[in-house]
Amino acid sequence: MLLCAACAANPSAGTIQSAATDVSNAARVAGTASQVDSAYTAQTYDLDPNDMLSIPDSTDVVSINLNGGHVRELSDSRLGDIKNAIASIEELGHCSFVFFDVDNGHGLAYNADEVMYVASAAKAPFIYHLVTTVPNLTEDERQNVEWAIVDSENEAFETLFFDHLDEGYPEWMTGFDVHHDDYYYDFYPKMSARSLASIWADLLLYLQGGSNEAQWLAELFGSTTTSFIRDGLYDTGAVVMDKAGWIVEESELYGTYEDEDGDELVSYEILQYRSVSDAGIIQADGRTYIMAIVTDQPDMGTTEANVSVLARALFDQRSAF
Repeated sequence: MLLCAACAANPSAGTIQSAATDVSNAARVAGTASQVDSAYTAQTYDLDPNDMLSIPDSTDVVSINLNGGHVRELSDSRLGDIKNAIASIEELGHCSFVFFDVDNGHGLAYNADEVMYVASAAKAPFIYHLVTTVPNLTEDERQNVEWAIVDSENEAFETLFFDHLDEGYPEWMTGFDVHHDDYYYDFYPKMSARSLASIWADLLLYLQGGSNEAQWLAELFGSTTTSFIRDGLYDTGAVVMDKAGWIVEESELYGTYEDEDGDELVSYEILQYRSVSDAGIIQADGRTYIMAIVTDQPDMGTTEANVSVLARALFDQRSAF
């Protein structure tokens, strides 16, 4: 069983329960059971990251069933808050999300294949791969892992990245449809909500293994000092393990080339980095969920709030799954 991540970071957090609990012990949201068909909620789902491939790529909010079979469509009234949250984000950028109940495979998705810069949300995949492939990290490396996850400290992360990039990470990420052509130039690759959700599904399966390293990672992801998902769910009693990313910045990438006379010339490209994104695991009322929200909004208070509002709008529909 996963231990409490850090109650100081999430005062309402209790014990983080494994998503592999028997469905008979998975409590439904209080007061909503009558709204949900009992045969529908009785389904069980064996989490498989490859099932993310079945999520349709749609520019409308779609209901999903990773188990296959019947999909329960949400009414327009239920979708209202979600669509309003999307509209607020899309005034300033693009939006993509995947949200589903790990226990029965049902959920919602929108624009799942839109590839965008995710900034520090990309630290979670790298750290997960690092911890599970490099045995006996040094004390300095373990400290850098903690700083990179909890405080999103860039220098700590980039040190780990340069030291261990060639440990098979680019090839591993390709398996989640995240391509690594620019990894040597950019620590934080672009990816879709589908890819992020798939990686977090894989990470959840690892955390359920209960090893000492898994417990350590669970505590770190549960202690992130910046979490747009946790901010949106602050009064729900939910426990959140996640890694957010946020940035608004322009950078110059320089290169050299020779003209027809053989003279070396310097050129540069303006690179624009914009993202307010978040992804992770949510546990509430005895059930477990995975949520990935990717946007290319410029980071500021309004856009961070937009992601928190969307996270809450999605979470509030969980009784319909």
